[in-house]
Amino acid sequence: MNISQLRRSIEGGEESLVAGVRAIRPNTESLEQAQAFVQLTVLELLESNRYGAAAELLWGSAVFDPRPVSVKRIWSAINRYHKLILLGAGAMGKSYCTAIWMLLDWIRDPEGTSIKVISTSEGHAKSNVFSTLTSLYRSAIVKLPGLQIDKFIGLDTKQLDQGIALISIPQGDTGKGRLRGFHPRPRTEAHPTLGKHTRVRVFADEAEEVPPGIWDGIDNMLANMDASGSVKVVCATNPKDPLSQLADHAEPVQGWPTIDLDVDQQWISKDRWEVLRIDAAQHCENVINRRLIFPGLMSWEGFENLRLKGDGNSQEYFCFGRGMYFRAGTVRSIIPLSLLDAARGNFVFTRSATNAGSCDLAFEGGDRVVFCNGRYGLAEGWLPANAERMVRFAEPVYCAELQGIYELPNLLTLAQTEQLKSECKRLEIPGRWFTVDRTGNATGVHDALRESWDSEVRGVNWGESATQQRILQEDKEMPEDLYADLPTEMWFALRRWLEFHYFLISPYVQTRRLYSELTKRQYKLGAKGPNGLARLQIESKKDFKLANKGVSPDYADACVMFIHGCRMNTRERQPMPGLTRIAERRKPPPVPPSPWDPHKYVRIAYD
Repeated sequence: MNISQLRRSIEGGEESLVAGVRAIRPNTESLEQAQAFVQLTVLELLESNRYGAAAELLWGSAVFDPRPVSVKRIWSAINRYHKLILLGAGAMGKSYCTAIWMLLDWIRDPEGTSIKVISTSEGHAKSNVFSTLTSLYRSAIVKLPGLQIDKFIGLDTKQLDQGIALISIPQGDTGKGRLRGFHPRPRTEAHPTLGKHTRVRVFADEAEEVPPGIWDGIDNMLANMDASGSVKVVCATNPKDPLSQLADHAEPVQGWPTIDLDVDQQWISKDRWEVLRIDAAQHCENVINRRLIFPGLMSWEGFENLRLKGDGNSQEYFCFGRGMYFRAGTVRSIIPLSLLDAARGNFVFTRSATNAGSCDLAFEGGDRVVFCNGRYGLAEGWLPANAERMVRFAEPVYCAELQGIYELPNLLTLAQTEQLKSECKRLEIPGRWFTVDRTGNATGVHDALRESWDSEVRGVNWGESATQQRILQEDKEMPEDLYADLPTEMWFALRRWLEFHYFLISPYVQTRRLYSELTKRQYKLGAKGPNGLARLQIESKKDFKLANKGVSPDYADACVMFIHGCRMNTRERQPMPGLTRIAERRKPPPVPPSPWDPHKYVRIAYD
């Protein structure tokens, strides 16, 4: 049977439907018989896994066209994999194609299939994925099983586990418990092809914005995952936030820096998710041929508008044009994510390194007490994360490695003092190598540590001026000439140490919160310095919190204090590796004075 011809023959209303079916089955006499034939044909197509043909029969090619490469790749991945992340460019059909597949999968087995559509807000879901599902359900050429009401498509409103239900999560809700108990169950009678258990599916649209509690429910649900496909999770998004929990799940085994934008289109992540990239430059016929072939998909003109932003080096182009995370940072970012990507590893120290630490204390409402610990010493090279061979330095240099960053309880002054002393002693951090915040209310803890433990504990006042200690050997100007204050100096010192691999973060450190704070801090030009030139200045903590939902950069502040303490405690200055240096000019040997020089010639008397 040619499905395309059948679809064309039954279009045009009830009379066309009956006439089209009668051409195939002459004994068809009523509309009900014609509809039953089409419904059975759809079920046969679904049972033989011909979902594209079933979609064409139900809605026609004007509603759903299975020919584009992006559609084929999306459906092939959904059919094959049970936990799938779709990273896609804009207008490439990620949500639309997945919604159609989910509806068809439910039609195949409405009594034994439960689908949850997750959205961060009810308004978003109703205007996007669920509105698509509702429209498709109503516009099919024959009546589909069950009924459709607000936020539900199913057989019975009293049995919400046998249909397609919308889970909308209000702003601020963690989403915890929303998928509790969502598992396959034994069937009363085994399905001839689908087995003895019911099926559960989750579709998370705009999955970067899904709250963390939902991921706990997904992990719990995936405990029942097996080869039969009874459990399936699909997460789709435009890859905007490289520090989201979804990006963490999608990270390749060897890390994001290993991804080649023009080569890597699909991979298995370190958390064993199948990740599929939908790249408009390689998977959109409209863009490849520079003319409109499939209406509704991204156009060549739209792609070019994205590419021209930043000459192909912008977040918009990477996200909406190439379906990939942009990790280079904004123009005003002090520390781009690409530097942090390259800083995961461990140093190979030549001799015993010194344990060092720092702590950012909470002296404002909402702040957290964050403790850092690590090592500082002379290293001969470093071992990148997931690598087996050491990267050797041309000559040993002094480096710092962050080995832990975590929160401590926020206590009163004396109790906090004892807590920090105990933590430093446990980690064998000498007082001289411990740097603590001494701004505002934190001054009491700093003073108590110096009085009761070690007088060499270093304190950092966030209102101080920049120092006169160069960051690298080759610096021609002092920090006080370049930076408006001490916080700016500390942040740029971290930036420069990262750039030349003098600072590493151990692969065992949990970095999502740290990376988020480090990459979002921006800078601007401040007042003129002693040399008459404008100095750099980081944005204030207040401005940072306003732009980041009130979150204070406590993790980042603890990290930059850790580097600052290492810098201030030693006289060694890290050089710029690989720098071509001008050969030192030798002074010519002294020339004896000429006897004809009237100023140096001594007259000789003749008799």
